[in-house]
Amino acid sequence: MKNEFTFHSVGHGLFYSGSLYDGEYNFVYDCGGEKNKINTRLENYKAKNENVDFLVISHLDKDHVCGVYYLNLELQKQGKEIKKVYFPYLYDSKKIFLPKSHSDDGFIFKLVIANALSTTSGEYKGEVSEIFKFWVKLLDEEKITFVEKNLYNNNGNLENQSEEIPFNEKFPFSKNGQVYWWFEMFGRIKNKKKNKKAPVDIRGIKSEINDKEIEGCLSNENGYEKIKKIYEKYCSSINASSTVLIHYPENKGCFNENYVDFESKYVLEDGLLQLTKGNSFDKTAMTILTGDAEFDGDMLSKMKAIMSERADYMKIFLVPHHGSRKNWDCIGQDKLKFNIYVISFKYGSRCLNHKVLFELIAARKYIRPVTQDIEYSYDIN
Repeated sequence: MKNEFTFHSVGHGLFYSGSLYDGEYNFVYDCGGEKNKINTRLENYKAKNENVDFLVISHLDKDHVCGVYYLNLELQKQGKEIKKVYFPYLYDSKKIFLPKSHSDDGFIFKLVIANALSTTSGEYKGEVSEIFKFWVKLLDEEKITFVEKNLYNNNGNLENQSEEIPFNEKFPFSKNGQVYWWFEMFGRIKNKKKNKKAPVDIRGIKSEINDKEIEGCLSNENGYEKIKKIYEKYCSSINASSTVLIHYPENKGCFNENYVDFESKYVLEDGLLQLTKGNSFDKTAMTILTGDAEFDGDMLSKMKAIMSERADYMKIFLVPHHGSRKNWDCIGQDKLKFNIYVISFKYGSRCLNHKVLFELIAARKYIRPVTQDIEYSYDIN
């Protein structure tokens, strides 16, 4: 049976999709990018035969999430839907959200969504309020699962966690009792300096804004600044909490890759990087999707543990944060232990750190750029 995977051409952003068992099971990891690019790719995206079984949102930066609303619209045109959304439990390296109730969970979710959407106001002017209502509807319909939420007790402390191997969420795709694919998700669960973190001051946030006011701010451009200030005061940065998704087949297969070059102007000095088409490897592969993750020791331990279970598989690694040097260096000694490196970035921008690129070239690694014009796809059969 055919299993197809694509890093879509969206410029600065990320939109990755997978289709298993000839389209019987479909999933998406992140869905964002430049508006004209992401909307074009979504118009061409078809969840073959079925719904999108699950969507993973790595984190709430607009370049990873701004296309989800439009993905849902395209699916509705086909009479399909997003059945489940995995969302990072809303925390970062400095503070952690530990709501005491379901209503507090929803309140924090709305604030973080509103902050992410307020940054898209230039491209999506006039649509932001409708997009916000879409996210709240997903929450109300209980289609959103917060990854790692069950790690914490009511006192805000981590429960029963090994120092060596942090928690992850693992589930299979199976048919007639036979497991065909595995999916595993994890993220940062500890402060860099301490094992425990203080709850976010929910009372403080509510003293400055309530549920209805959050939505009202998105209906009025003057309210964007208020959302931003409250978010930065209580919540800080969100990149560090990116959810990592790793997927791999239960049984071995054959790995084949290909490029779609729409109108590429991508040129690397001295011809060091060549776009090749139709490569085949008589091995199967594990894919590691990283969003904008800043890896810590726990995350690296978990990733290595999963990789060691399939040591003979090729490893396709999404270089985090579009090739950012800071995120790259967080991986430490493990950063050259993969086989194929995918870098999603906008050609001509300053986002890609060329020191990262040349380090990979020096190590003679397979590099696969995904830009506003280049799409990278592969299948495992």
